[in-house]
Amino acid sequence: MSLFECRIKLFKEWFSQWSTEQKENFLSRISELDSAFAEKLNSELQNGVPNGNHEVN
Repeated sequence: MSLFECRIKLFKEWFSQWSTEQKENFLSRISELDSAFAEKLNSELQNGVPNGNHEVN
C-alpha cells in the first residue's frame, strides 16, 4: 500500500465518524474551493483509490 493510499484510508476512517451535516459542510466547502478536486475526493470516498493512478492535481 502506498503512502497516498494509506492517507486516503486514514481519511476515510476519520471522515466516516463525522455526522452527515459535518460531511456535507466539508464537501460543500471543498467544492467551493476546487470543484475538480471535490469530485475526485468524493469518487475516492465512495469507490476507493484507482490502482496505479495516484495523481492529485
